[in-house]
Amino acid sequence: MGYFFIRKGTTDFQFINYAYEKRVRDYLKDLVASGKIDVFIDIGACIGEYDIWLARHGIYCIAFEPVNHEALRENILLNQLENRIKVYPCGLGSKQEKVSFEIMGTVTGSSRIDRYAKGGNILIQRLDDMLPELGIDFNSQFVMKLDVEGMETEVLDGARDFIANAKHLKIIFEKYEHDDTVNDKLSALASFSFHRIDRYNYVVTKLCS
Repeated sequence: MGYFFIRKGTTDFQFINYAYEKRVRDYLKDLVASGKIDVFIDIGACIGEYDIWLARHGIYCIAFEPVNHEALRENILLNQLENRIKVYPCGLGSKQEKVSFEIMGTVTGSSRIDRYAKGGNILIQRLDDMLPELGIDFNSQFVMKLDVEGMETEVLDGARDFIANAKHLKIIFEKYEHDDTVNDKLSALASFSFHRIDRYNYVVTKLCS
């Protein structure tokens, strides 16, 4: 997995355990072994547990993390992976804006936007607006992972151009029973096949047009 700083009194230790979301990790491990992933786009990267693990296997990672980005950067430095992981200290959504977050101090992966608070200073960007800076090669094999605490449809709305142009794309996301919101949004953006990884996590694969 790599080396990690664990912040006292937090759930950081949980995320670096391979048994946490084991089937998702097994799925990614199989993609790496079969050469079916070039770029990992981690939206809601937390402390970088997926990025560091994949970067150590030669995968280029792009990590978006609005809250835990300092811990993420420390872990990247600890593993000497500065050339394999690019960090953006912002969230992604359907428009550029500044927002407030409800930050869970100990449950480090569960912070979320607080739409009722005023005067926010956390930046939200559209992925499509960042494509020139990211230097995306649309012929690459992309795996995008969404862990954005209910912001999935907004993130996808801001990534329409990327989704339309990426030739090889898989998206991993959380889906809860009787909630087809994300499925419906994905189906409106492109043709995908859907596969269940575990109780909560699904992966879609973009179908060739």
